[in-house]
Amino acid sequence: MKKKIFSTLLGITLSLFGTATAQTLKRNPSFAATHCQEKFQTGHFEQGIQVCQNAAELGHAQAQNYLGLMHFKGLGVVPNNHQALHWFKQAAQQNLAEAQYHLGRMYTLGLGTNEDPKQAAIWYAKAAAQEHGPAQFLLSLSYLLGLGVPKDETQALHWYQQATQAKFAGTQVISAAEFKAPITQTTQVGETDFQQGIAALLGLTQPQNDSQALHWLTKSANLGHIEAQFQLALIYKLGLGVAVDDSMAMIWFRKAAENAHRDAQAYLAWMHAQGLGTPQDLPLANQWFQKILVEHNHNYEQLNGKTNGNDSTALVAQATQGDPHAQYQLALQLLQNSKDATNIQQGLHWLNKAAAQAYAQAQYQLGEFLLQGQYLESDVQLGVQWLTKAATQAYAPAQYKLGLYYYQGPAQNLIKAYAWLNLAAAQGLHSAHILRQSISRTMQRSEIQQAQALSKELKQQTLVP
Repeated sequence: MKKKIFSTLLGITLSLFGTATAQTLKRNPSFAATHCQEKFQTGHFEQGIQVCQNAAELGHAQAQNYLGLMHFKGLGVVPNNHQALHWFKQAAQQNLAEAQYHLGRMYTLGLGTNEDPKQAAIWYAKAAAQEHGPAQFLLSLSYLLGLGVPKDETQALHWYQQATQAKFAGTQVISAAEFKAPITQTTQVGETDFQQGIAALLGLTQPQNDSQALHWLTKSANLGHIEAQFQLALIYKLGLGVAVDDSMAMIWFRKAAENAHRDAQAYLAWMHAQGLGTPQDLPLANQWFQKILVEHNHNYEQLNGKTNGNDSTALVAQATQGDPHAQYQLALQLLQNSKDATNIQQGLHWLNKAAAQAYAQAQYQLGEFLLQGQYLESDVQLGVQWLTKAATQAYAPAQYKLGLYYYQGPAQNLIKAYAWLNLAAAQGLHSAHILRQSISRTMQRSEIQQAQALSKELKQQTLVP
């Protein structure tokens, strides 16, 4: 009898203790969050899911982030991307950098929501501003590829430098000497097939035909044509005439990247960083980014903090001697200190010098400033003229910006918008492809045919093939 009474009392005590603990967890966010963190970090996910739920509902950002990860990875609960997105967003809005990074990736990958490169870049930028290394790296790649933000190599290099300082991938900076010399293509085997593929892709000699583009580019790529390999990778990445296939895209990006194709290397870095077509691997993504720096004539040692005190003096000397690249870089350096009116004036002076020498990036930047009224009085007509000069040198960001202008600007012209976006998309600008597809849904078939004919004409006018 005594044993029965004791057991009953013990059960009541434990029940009351459990109720008290549950009430404590519900009323005290910090206490609940501590328990959530403990359960998550020790791998007790089935026990932790409710604890983290309680803390998350009380508004604790780290618990919301943990709960998002548990729903995303299926830890102690059935995977649910919509729930993961919800909780990442709750934590991100409280300025938790880790959650902002995860939320950006959800928008990049289209998990629990539609793919939205612009939103992804916004959240990467918020996390990057808090020195979150992986977010800084993804923001760098976003600028390098023009995903959700305008292509901007200066910004790409800036954020990559920040990421390497944060040791985002847990790796040391790789020496340039560790890379093998790039393989260069000495012949144009497959060039005829490549040209037929591009013509079909852009609708230059016939109505646009993604299936025909796939056929000819595959044939050319198998013959070892590097640009065909890159374009074929884009076809699989974007799902042009085929289902989206990241694994196939990875194969062809890698083939082109191993032959020093700069944009293929950038896409390969992006896909390793995001886990597209392959498990996520930030160190390997970092290696491909560094190959871009080494193989494409960037000042690699300077980027990684080994600067020479005479670098600025040398840049001024080169600019004064008429080097347009030096003029452009000097302009950017001066304009970065935008609080100094003298620097702004000198920066615009060197930017105009470089643009006058047909340096496409300078022409593009000058056009942007004029359109936006930044540093200069707004002049839309002159801005469009400078963008057009850069676009006719096959500078994809300028082609995209012109497409955007003719789509959204006061002089709306869907045929011109489609034509310029078509050319930018053919160079791998993902945002141009998306906008072109969106515009095409509002156009008549005859208008699309006119746009494709104009695209052919514009391509023939470009100074760079």
